[in-house]
Amino acid sequence: MTLDWVITDYGMLPGRGQFERICRAHDIPLGRDVRGWDAVVERTRALRIARGNSMPAAPTLARDWPALPEPDITRSSRRMVKAYSREQILASLRLMATRHLSPGERLTEKRYRAACACDPDLIPSSCVIARGRFQSLVREAGVG
Repeated sequence: MTLDWVITDYGMLPGRGQFERICRAHDIPLGRDVRGWDAVVERTRALRIARGNSMPAAPTLARDWPALPEPDITRSSRRMVKAYSREQILASLRLMATRHLSPGERLTEKRYRAACACDPDLIPSSCVIARGRFQSLVREAGVG
């Protein structure tokens, strides 16, 4: 989902190194999914083609990308220490469903984490799972 967002937002396909720089600049945490970069690109290509979106054929060289913003370290630090109420967490799950899921798509923890990386209005996934089992919260929120 993050690579899809980068392509949509920038209009270019990054190489793995450039993708890591973009994520760092936008305060998006990277997991181990990026290790299989070719598979990530192919999954994103299939997703975009299925939706009817274009996909760049080849990565754009890092020197041809626009300047990236400096990472805002204080933003991620603030987000991690705030305590959220159960109702705020349920509202965040509902927001995720309306903003980031197509009709019939299932809300999973992996999808939620990816959406959190590019949507600052969502409560961080680490705070959500601290309140209970993810799928139980999804059902309680009425989106699963």
